[in-house]
Amino acid sequence: MIEFTQREKSENNGAIKRIGKKTGIDVGRSLFNVDASSGKVNLDGLWKFKIDPDDLGRLYRDEVRISQSVTVEVVNSLCTIINTGLNILFSPENFDGASFIFNEKPILTPGKKNFEKLGAVLTAEAERIDKTRIVQQANSWHKQWDYDWTIDKYDWRVDNHFYPGWYYKEWADINDINKMKPEYFDFVTEFGAQALPCRESMEKIFGEDMWPPNWVEYEKKCFQKDEQLHWIGEPDNIDSFINKSQTHQAFVLKYIIEYLRMKKFTYCNGTLMFLYNDCRPTITWSVLDYYRRPKAGYYALKDAFAPILVMIEYPQEADYIAGKCSNIFIVNDTNELLDGLTVKFRLLNNQNELLCNGSFNATVPVNGLYKSENDIIKIDNETCVIELNLFRGTELLSSNRYDRSFG
Repeated sequence: MIEFTQREKSENNGAIKRIGKKTGIDVGRSLFNVDASSGKVNLDGLWKFKIDPDDLGRLYRDEVRISQSVTVEVVNSLCTIINTGLNILFSPENFDGASFIFNEKPILTPGKKNFEKLGAVLTAEAERIDKTRIVQQANSWHKQWDYDWTIDKYDWRVDNHFYPGWYYKEWADINDINKMKPEYFDFVTEFGAQALPCRESMEKIFGEDMWPPNWVEYEKKCFQKDEQLHWIGEPDNIDSFINKSQTHQAFVLKYIIEYLRMKKFTYCNGTLMFLYNDCRPTITWSVLDYYRRPKAGYYALKDAFAPILVMIEYPQEADYIAGKCSNIFIVNDTNELLDGLTVKFRLLNNQNELLCNGSFNATVPVNGLYKSENDIIKIDNETCVIELNLFRGTELLSSNRYDRSFG
């Protein structure tokens, strides 16, 4: 722990209060999940505790640089969560150096200088405090400045964020993920899509503003209207709105998680989605809303991250029309050799009638990945459902389903 004088503590609290005054939010709780004045951490449902001083920097107009003492104060709060078992990684800053608009004013975030100086200090301190967890000096996104610079100069691979299926101005189609450099999959720590909570939660959050949507109130609760309506269209009623929103989120999570798991140890070494639960009543990328009610994405997340999973490359509409062939993959995240396996598959039409079926045997190494030698499955324009089942003897180890209408 680094100790501060009373004057330094006063300056730290003053800096955070100034941000709160300018933005109207509790910066400590909202950005850090930690109370800025007391250092107490809210552990309720905590999934990823992320120290992000550059996020604070975005909220300043004239005070972009955050004092080292303020950020080290935040690092000290790590000591309160070391033994909770809830923390996965420490990432001191956003690695962007990009321009943002806040209250119609341009803000330049520190980025590169902080990575070299402040990020290094915070990383070293976090590693000293807790030697059991991953510490990443920064995180990034795929169109920021030269990713290779951190590797060449520091032998440091930043964890990455990307949002195919959500930010459509950057990602016209979820398949654009295939255009990314493989090294950007090294460690992915953000992806996903927003989804509305269930009707009961929406009524508690918005009251009479729920329907017809009061877009001003929706956007005050973090909702990104343009992105959501781009993917699901204009809503007809609140129940359809909720269903389409949650269905799209579930599709995005399934698609990206399976895509990354097919690259296990071949470029991708791990991934975390964004985000698990809400810390206040909002509409966000969470799969559990503020009231801890699950969205459809919660179950998609659970299924896609199963330790043993059988899967194919997620087919898109053009694949059905073109008659695409596909390999079958089996990922094994256990410390057990999976031998004596049988994969069974079925293709159904829109009347749920069988088009074709088949099976083959497989063995998957410990903590490894299996890919079929040949293109086992061929879909065509009649195909509407693909079903996969993985057996060891009579025991069902994994099942998966791809519904043409789902995506």
